[in-house]
Amino acid sequence: MKKGIIISLLLGLISTTSVQAEICKSDIGLTILKDPYNKKTFVLEVAPDSAAQKSNLPIGAEILNINDEKIKPLSENEIITMINGEKDTNLKLTVKINGKKSEFNITRANYFEPITEDSNFNLYWSQIMPSDIYLKPIPEEIQHKLSIKYKNELTAESEYWNTRKADFQTNYNSCQNLAEEERNSCLLNILNEAKLRTNKDILIKNEENIIKEQEAGKCIYHIKQFQLNNTFQNPRYR
Repeated sequence: MKKGIIISLLLGLISTTSVQAEICKSDIGLTILKDPYNKKTFVLEVAPDSAAQKSNLPIGAEILNINDEKIKPLSENEIITMINGEKDTNLKLTVKINGKKSEFNITRANYFEPITEDSNFNLYWSQIMPSDIYLKPIPEEIQHKLSIKYKNELTAESEYWNTRKADFQTNYNSCQNLAEEERNSCLLNILNEAKLRTNKDILIKNEENIIKEQEAGKCIYHIKQFQLNNTFQNPRYR
């Protein structure tokens, strides 16, 4: 009974350890999402007029292989490195769509996001929010394919950063109403305050993860000790 309790406790500690969200954009206008729990990688977003869109690559497709190499054990940075490459070279993606495998051959072409009215605001905001955060709703084509734990993490993360973005947008708009010299000073102040808050959040999160990992490590140690004691108490080893 004790052994069962200890193992259950260990699983509880490990399950609370935060796993870094894995969302990243490629040079071909493709944004991928990798579930850190089931290790599956999906097409999250395809930019308009990009090489990815011209190949008709559908949102929600699970990427299995890149140039015939399996990607399940790879990190999202390694996957993006494989997707990116020299302009006009060929990229072969093997994906699963509705349970069936399909291949897409894409001619690489660098994608640059178009300049919009929000570009200036986004220039500031990009310095505040970590690049691997995705604020838009996860497409329905992907939601049912994600692990429940990861979906919950994405939802909580999105709510937090959308609230922060709205707050920063309010302060940004207030600065825009000022004269140029005062406006620049105002923007610099709110940017530095927001960046400081982000850095504090990251430190707190890292400290929490360290504590959880230490607790999990202690629990593993006690389980091993418990198993070792049982081994020596077994008549076969006397």
